[in-house]
Amino acid sequence: MNQDENYLIVLEILARNPKKKNLVDLDKQWNDLSSKCASKDVFSLSLDDLKLVMDWKLQRGKFRPQLKSLIESNSDDNVQSITKEAFSKKWPENLNILTKLRGVGPATATAILSLVDPSVPFFSDEVAGMILKQKLKYTVKEVLLYVDLVRTEAGKLNMSAKEYEIMKFTEYYNSSKSFIK
Repeated sequence: MNQDENYLIVLEILARNPKKKNLVDLDKQWNDLSSKCASKDVFSLSLDDLKLVMDWKLQRGKFRPQLKSLIESNSDDNVQSITKEAFSKKWPENLNILTKLRGVGPATATAILSLVDPSVPFFSDEVAGMILKQKLKYTVKEVLLYVDLVRTEAGKLNMSAKEYEIMKFTEYYNSSKSFIK
């Protein structure tokens, strides 16, 4: 069984939770959006794209209900303008630009940036906790450290930081004693 299959099994098991029932479909949609971004067909995100990223993030990780309403309070024009600007910049300047959007903190910004740049891993609660070995604060400084550490480890394994995050996310659940197998 390869890494992608293991990851999909983890998502399917997580989706047994009624609060995460759409996770597998959201992950497919998120990957489709990522493919469009990688092929340069998308140079900005729409508000609907941003809602998809947030839904994916909330289903894949810890649910934070206030984030969804904050995301929805952004205008489509503002989302397009800010994401276009961010996608034209390099790391970490693009991270700071994305946090201008309501509901987008540094962790959510990594979810957005990982759509267009595989060297930016998503700051998932599970993997960040494993990598940083501390209570998470979700600050820019903490996200920068996390990205640095993930990039270093991913480089040792000749994989992208995005692939490394997915591998560690899968490992987290495969090694969890409370995870239903």
